Amino acid sequence: MEKPNLSSKPPSPKTLEELEAARRRFIAGGEDRAGDPDAVDREIFPWEAPYVRQDVRKLFSLRLSEPDMLKLRYIHRRTGKSMHQFCLDAVLPAIETEISKLTEGE
Repeated sequence: MEKPNLSSKPPSPKTLEELEAARRRFIAGGEDRAGDPDAVDREIFPWEAPYVRQDVRKLFSLRLSEPDMLKLRYIHRRTGKSMHQFCLDAVLPAIETEISKLTEGE
């Protein structure tokens, strides 16, 4: 099995032409949509940016009270589910629900 090529850097343009085109778009303030009749002007959310990668993981610390931490450890010992996975299972649906509320009609 081949290991995926992971890097902490976003993908960069491969050719000088791609680099120059990226520079022109940056200077112009974004993508040139003048010739695209299907282009719809809408907010580009931070998680939709072209440089955002699914394979990159970011750390977020969560401060819990001592009783809450002990409860989380208790759940882990009783269920075998890692504390990390338990938190992900609770937080990710809540994030999606809140994002749906905040972006309705966007």
